[in-house]
Amino acid sequence: MTLQDNANMILQAAREEAACRMRSRRSSSVSSAASSINPGTKYQVWAEDLKDELKKHKRRASRQLTRIRDTYPLSRLLSYVFAMLFVLFLLVRAEAMAAVAAAAAAVAAAQQAVPAAPAAPVVIVDAAAEIERSKRSCSASRGEASMAAKALCSNLCARARFSGSKPLAHRACMVGCEGGSMAGWDAGCGSGPASASETQVVCKQASARLDCRGTVCSAFRNAYPRPAVINQCTSGCAEAAFQGCSRAKDFFGNK
Repeated sequence: MTLQDNANMILQAAREEAACRMRSRRSSSVSSAASSINPGTKYQVWAEDLKDELKKHKRRASRQLTRIRDTYPLSRLLSYVFAMLFVLFLLVRAEAMAAVAAAAAAVAAAQQAVPAAPAAPVVIVDAAAEIERSKRSCSASRGEASMAAKALCSNLCARARFSGSKPLAHRACMVGCEGGSMAGWDAGCGSGPASASETQVVCKQASARLDCRGTVCSAFRNAYPRPAVINQCTSGCAEAAFQGCSRAKDFFGNK
């Protein structure tokens, strides 16, 4: 509720009070002065009295309104509040800017205090030379491959012990298996590293290209019974060639 509303309420109360007094005065004086006062003059007197009462209450309401304005200077109070809020905003902003500047200065000082780490030497790896070294290392491991081939061929040629010509068939199988395993190892080392899918293709091709009958198994070409003995040799040679090539590819993967 504003000050103007308060003043209007006070003025309305004054008007009602004056009207009430006029009605009481009129009721008391009608009986005594009805015969001697002209009706027009009577109403004129009442109007004058009402105007005087209204003027008195208006002056009283004006004084009260002035007193309220002097007691509660809202505009001045609001101006003080806004001024204090603005000053507080400026102080907070100044504190925040000072904190940011101090943090930036601390970071700069820390960066200057810590020496820059030396750059790591750049090592240039020659892929072709690395592959060649791996191939030479693979070829140098033939001794280990030969021991693994003997263990493999002992299991692979176990069935040949029970064939018709048992000693000769077993020996032919062992010779062909060991020779094919080492030939496959050399082929795997010579072709270099390969993925799992490429290993299958490369080792199958190496086993197919190996002429077991003309190289590893040539000593058993005329052995009896024909062709059982030489077939034992060539079958062991082809199987072991694939296994030896696969072990050579595994050697590259473990380096």
